[in-house]
Amino acid sequence: MKMKRFATTVATVLAGAFALAACTTPDATPQAPVTPAATAPAEGGETVTGDDVLTPVEGGTVTLGMTNTPNALIDVWPNAANSTILYLTQGPGFAFFDDDLNYVRNTDFGTFDLIEQTDETMTVRYTINEGVQWSDGTPVDAADMILWWAANNDRFDPEAIGDDVFIPGSVSQTTVTDFPQISDDGRTITFTYNNVRSDWYFQFGVSSVPAHIVARRALGIQDPMEAKQALITALGGPENYREQDGTEVPTVQTQINTHAVDTNDNPIDMTITTFVAPDVAAIRAIAEVYNNDWTFTPGFPSDPDLTISAGPFILAELVDGEFIRLERNPNFTAHGSVVGVPNVDEIIVRFISDPMAMVMALQNGEVDIIAPQTSVDTIAALQGIPDVSYIATVDSVYEHVTLVFNNGGPFDPAHWGGNEDTARAVRLAFLHTLPREQIIELLVRPLDPNLQVRNAWTQIPGAPAYPAITAGNNSALFANQDLEQARQLLIDAGLEDQLPINVRLLSAAGNTRRENQVELIMAAAPDLFNVINNAAPDWGTILRAGDGSFDAGLWGWGSTSTAWNNAESNFITGGTNAIGGFSNPRVDEIWSEITRTFDEDRIVELVTEAEQILFDEGYGLPIFQWPGVLAWRDRVLNVVPMPLGAQEVWNFWDWQIVE
Repeated sequence: MKMKRFATTVATVLAGAFALAACTTPDATPQAPVTPAATAPAEGGETVTGDDVLTPVEGGTVTLGMTNTPNALIDVWPNAANSTILYLTQGPGFAFFDDDLNYVRNTDFGTFDLIEQTDETMTVRYTINEGVQWSDGTPVDAADMILWWAANNDRFDPEAIGDDVFIPGSVSQTTVTDFPQISDDGRTITFTYNNVRSDWYFQFGVSSVPAHIVARRALGIQDPMEAKQALITALGGPENYREQDGTEVPTVQTQINTHAVDTNDNPIDMTITTFVAPDVAAIRAIAEVYNNDWTFTPGFPSDPDLTISAGPFILAELVDGEFIRLERNPNFTAHGSVVGVPNVDEIIVRFISDPMAMVMALQNGEVDIIAPQTSVDTIAALQGIPDVSYIATVDSVYEHVTLVFNNGGPFDPAHWGGNEDTARAVRLAFLHTLPREQIIELLVRPLDPNLQVRNAWTQIPGAPAYPAITAGNNSALFANQDLEQARQLLIDAGLEDQLPINVRLLSAAGNTRRENQVELIMAAAPDLFNVINNAAPDWGTILRAGDGSFDAGLWGWGSTSTAWNNAESNFITGGTNAIGGFSNPRVDEIWSEITRTFDEDRIVELVTEAEQILFDEGYGLPIFQWPGVLAWRDRVLNVVPMPLGAQEVWNFWDWQIVE
């Protein structure tokens, strides 16, 4: 018996393709998203699914099709492709989200608890279970946690460390200034936030990079435990971190970052508590290795140390731009009641950017699981493939345009002699020209007739707080494309004789849906704005580089947790995802209060105010929530979509092959 599953769409993964040609919408009647689980074994050990008789297979290979190509085995700069590979190799660590968005503590790996909370601080403790180890047999311990914390903390002076200073990836961790306390057995760290964080339980992840390998490569120390100790002390931690004998370790006051400033560029006193004076030269070497050595350069991995993993799988083979092959880690020990030992021996991830090519690979048996960019043609093709099931689910990724405030371009006051009002008028005028409704009508609504323009930066349409936020965030200013309003703004700014204004728009080359959106934007108001197509294959690298080569960017943003603070780094001054250089003191204050607030009603008020500023200042515009589809060959059981982070691979340990 063949089952097709198609639930109401709103979502999925990055990138892919979609043609502007008119198509007939295939039958997409919503049905219950039932996972294709087998019934109880019949006599003789066979498993029955509908009319088919299937036999479970021990081990075997599952091949996954991925739209984007990862560029590193770790996630120094977060992106969906790197995060998926990281999740498969390192596992979920301390916790993960399931398909019902429950936050599941992974007690097979370790535990974490809030120890103390005051009006201004929070003390949190993390412990890795005894026996958890890297694939070379070295224990996973406090040194690995300290490395992750240090790499996500802006404590070190960039002028002292140099270009390879750690790149902070967590707003929360930058508020942990004093060096964490380490337990006598070296498996627990306790640290104190300098402010209250309502999302504290989402904040810590163990480094995907083994501390002993970083220290081995950076400091030349071969013995794993000696290397870990050298890394700890280089960063300012205690000597003999695993042999403290219960004695109190004396601390010292250290000035680490003499150039630290707050969001208003006011100097911050960075005198903090450490155990020894940090070693600047060693930190520079450690940061250089951490930032660069796990990048997928030609010939990677040149050293087997770079494939060491603490998770269920190890990188066995990489063919650049084609595939990654992962093999079972025989020393994986962090499993039990929550995360099981994977049923399969091998996972191959193939990189296929074109969605129809991905569907063809599924049909030909070259891949087993895909999450292509959804189109009418994609769904129609999937419906015609025997022994394939598919499902569309809610996802948190949404398409948006963000403008650049600090590159000397048309949206930067510097372009207009420092005139803030002129730059703001140009930003608002450009946003009024964006054909959001046309984009959705032509490209997305054939998949979901009920899909509407997204009018909030922080909330998905249909979320409980979405109506209240959109009612007060001034998104109504851009409810419809308004070319006359755009023209009037430019005339009032005295720019009538300077039209059209050049705008360089960055997007993903080879992504047909994005290319189609760019075409519509370019054609929207050519007499007002000359939109230059700056599409590039390596758009993600360009986006992060902030090299001034683009004035606006078109890409997708997604959530990795259900916390309100999840969007913080997009909008605060200097945030990891603040690509356009937007900076507003009031927005910074608002997010600072949100992070300390547990009252949901107050948070909605604060978020609404922050979004109002974003719309008023012309930060950019959200466009639509991504529709998408997850499809798999019926030879793989227990494929279940999840709308955050790891998405289609979140429960890879449950996958099972049947023949």
